[in-house]
Amino acid sequence: MNCFINIFRRLGIAVFIPMIPVILFLSQGCGHSGDSLPEKGASLTPDEEYIVQLYMKINELEKNLQDNPSDSLKKWEAMKEEIDQKRVLRTIEALKEDPERWYAVFSRIELLMEPEKP
Repeated sequence: MNCFINIFRRLGIAVFIPMIPVILFLSQGCGHSGDSLPEKGASLTPDEEYIVQLYMKINELEKNLQDNPSDSLKKWEAMKEEIDQKRVLRTIEALKEDPERWYAVFSRIELLMEPEKP
């Protein structure tokens, strides 16, 4: 997981956050028991929720930039200014201590990204 922190520091938060699903997949592995995951994923801490909302904002920004790529640099710079980098780093460190929490974060992202059903 330290390699992810190093990548994060070099590339910046705006580049790192869209990589969360990949990190989640890599950090979960195949050998966990699914029994404890629903309870752990029942609610997120405020910091974990911040990560989720940040991921959703970046995802939305990327969609919007496909329609208007000329605004890309300006929009990314504005997004970077909004991000609480210390909070993100602190949250990632906390998630490293309890990797099953990554599952809760990923589950929330997955839930929010599901298309609305009529």
